[in-house]
Amino acid sequence: MRPIWSWRRAQPLLDAKLEIPSIISADSWANRAQGSLSLECPLLYGRDQLAAVLLICIIQHEPYPRLKPTPCACVRATERISDNVLAKKGSDMHCAALLLVQLLLLTYYTLADDVGFDYDPTDLTAWEHDYGHYPYRTFESTDLTPPAVAHKIGSPACQDGLLTFLTPRGTAVNESRGMVILDDQGELVWMQKTEGQPYNLDVQTYQGAPHLTYWLGDDTVGGHGEGDYYLLNSSYDLVAKISALGDLRADLHSLSLTPNDTAIISIYEQYEKEKGGQLQYIWDCLFQEIDIATNSLIFQWRASDYHDTSESYHDPRYEEEGATNHTHWDWYHLNSVEKDDLGNYLVSARYTHSISYIDGQTGDLIWTLGGKRNMFTSDDHAFDFSSQHFAQFHSVDEFPSLAAAFGARQEGITTRLISLFDNRNDDTWDSGLASRGLLLAVSYPTHPNPDGKVNKNDYKAHIVYEYLHPNELVADSQGSLQVVPAADANQDPGILIGWGARSVWSSYSASGKLLCDDHFGTEAAILNGSVQSYHVMRYPWIGLPNEPLSIVYNSERDSLFVSWNGATEVVSYALQHNDNSGDYYADWVYISITQKEGFETEVPIGGCVTRFVRVIALDVDENVLGVSEALELPFTTGFHCDEINNMYMTSDGKTLSAAPVALIMAAMSFTMFSILVFESWRGYKAWQKKKEHAYYRLEVDPYL
Repeated sequence: MRPIWSWRRAQPLLDAKLEIPSIISADSWANRAQGSLSLECPLLYGRDQLAAVLLICIIQHEPYPRLKPTPCACVRATERISDNVLAKKGSDMHCAALLLVQLLLLTYYTLADDVGFDYDPTDLTAWEHDYGHYPYRTFESTDLTPPAVAHKIGSPACQDGLLTFLTPRGTAVNESRGMVILDDQGELVWMQKTEGQPYNLDVQTYQGAPHLTYWLGDDTVGGHGEGDYYLLNSSYDLVAKISALGDLRADLHSLSLTPNDTAIISIYEQYEKEKGGQLQYIWDCLFQEIDIATNSLIFQWRASDYHDTSESYHDPRYEEEGATNHTHWDWYHLNSVEKDDLGNYLVSARYTHSISYIDGQTGDLIWTLGGKRNMFTSDDHAFDFSSQHFAQFHSVDEFPSLAAAFGARQEGITTRLISLFDNRNDDTWDSGLASRGLLLAVSYPTHPNPDGKVNKNDYKAHIVYEYLHPNELVADSQGSLQVVPAADANQDPGILIGWGARSVWSSYSASGKLLCDDHFGTEAAILNGSVQSYHVMRYPWIGLPNEPLSIVYNSERDSLFVSWNGATEVVSYALQHNDNSGDYYADWVYISITQKEGFETEVPIGGCVTRFVRVIALDVDENVLGVSEALELPFTTGFHCDEINNMYMTSDGKTLSAAPVALIMAAMSFTMFSILVFESWRGYKAWQKKKEHAYYRLEVDPYL
């Protein structure tokens, strides 16, 4: 056992002798020491920062206790909290006291901090203690502040050249929010700050080319948000904005592009539904398939037309939902939808704990896996997932090692794989189990009985692989599982899990071996959920931005700092200078080449420069990719170019031998020197003549 807080950091506040009401019963101390209780208020959690660590000496077996963040304003969930933790009476006062301590602690502890120029992603001690909850990077050449990454577990298998896509969010992220692409070392590739909170940065194919897709809008509406989806091309230019049709707004959960260049988006709508002679006020869930080019509706499906609200596990009494038209009940909570090659749809619903396969022509349910309407049998409880996210179909052929295990295909039976992130917990549902990734196999009749009768023996499911985190992380919201294709088609794909409300992503082999574990928030952030990303994905991506390179001069280091936001193909930077003009088409002298390092590269200047400098971005074959604006240095060092490479670059990027340039410059220097000598001689002769004339006048008339 170990304390989850630091005496060293807490001591200054302990010395203040704060008067705080005692809210922990004597019995709870023993239970707490066994790690058996957890408080419901999210502000009671954390390491170094949160109030509970000052009120009780929490000894915790697990480094990441299971958290259930709920509104703390009046501890409305007191009924569900153990009597040993909070007294029923006076809970408002107790929570207010804890909030007061929380505010005091926030003045002492940093939520986020810059990791500095010489950051080491493998220094886990510094990571946990020196940078707050959200360690971030800063640069000389730009004001971008992407997350830093700590490599808790590493493997060469994860250095595969793929890029990582995420959208950090949370109270510790705050103004550093935005869309982020990182390389396989955790270095920034591209970041775009946004006014609102973006979600679900992804790479999808549109018109035959990869595009970035993401959602942006108001994420404070319910638990789903209202906004729009956007497509960017490889130059990061806006290609399309996708909005819901029919006076509806797209929610943040799901956008799926099809090979026919249509978009499938998830939607939430306030809706009235009669049941038992009474009106239910619900957040109903829909999805629309929209032709992107024509903005026309292809298909629409509404959950309440095919599912009954009694299938929900989300108790409306918890949030006092559904009673009036001001408190709509989020009963279904659709969080992913995709279309398969047969034209049918696979839908995941968090609050019914179910995955449904939907006929693309009629909207009818072909089958449902999990939840109260489960149609499948399983020897290993494959349908016992709950509050899941990101369900996707896969063929057995995507996993070559599984092909033999599944054997010959049975006539009339379809067998497919489904991947999903199994939260196992949400804001009202606590299974007591850690979250996990799942790869399931499902078998069902290729052509269901026309009379609608279901033989459950024909519907079978089993767990193929399970993916757990060694620290038994519990993500009570969000999350993703991506099947990442291998470079070799004969090898099984990899598995990437984004842990949603916990600021971690993990890479696994297909069979479940943990390969890499990367964190973009500290342990304190994992505890209190102050750093999150709804999804984390990995893809190949080529970025060729239209915006110019960014350069800045640092006089202390006598260097240029160079970056090019979003450029993926840059290998090196060439430094050029010019004595006369910063014009793009002027003749620029090629000084040096510096290999690109990370997002921002330091290019030393030295003494061999004149007035203007610029930087050229080069690819692996030294082709010019981009040119920075000219920068006028705040000094002139003179032209001392003994160390210049014997290259001369013209404005069109061609290179010439430096020999003729040297001859011309030598001739110019000799000419200038000759003129200077001649003018000096002329001046001397003129002075002599003037002096002789003055003496002559003095001798002729001494009284002048």
